[in-house]
Amino acid sequence: KGVGKTSIAQIIYNQSPLVAAFVYAPVLADNLFATLKQDSEKDLVTLTKEYADVPLLIIDDLGTEHTGGNGFMAARFTQLIDMRYSRHKVAGDRPTMITTNLSQELLTAKYAEGRLADRIFERGFSKRIAINTPSWRTG
Repeated sequence: KGVGKTSIAQIIYNQSPLVAAFVYAPVLADNLFATLKQDSEKDLVTLTKEYADVPLLIIDDLGTEHTGGNGFMAARFTQLIDMRYSRHKVAGDRPTMITTNLSQELLTAKYAEGRLADRIFERGFSKRIAINTPSWRTG
């Protein structure tokens, strides 16, 4: 909505003392889907593990990616967040930053069984920061 979420996320990425990955949610979905092709350099398990293991993962604009009707992509995103969530619960590391325009209710509706939204919004795993300002794009 043009309130600066991506800009803030990029600043955090650029200033982080941790090794970080910054990925636009539709590109993440494309990357995961591309692993299913026969000539793919990486398989789905390897790529998912890479995203799960990066010390800081920033997913920009969650909810804008096409999840398809069969639930495949929603399940992959849920699996990735679950892997990071489990690591965070055990070791207290692997922070994940997510920008989105969607409310908890809309994320619950978009991703199968609402598990992804439950993880993202759980106290102790996340800090929710709402940016309530008019769009910079439209004034």
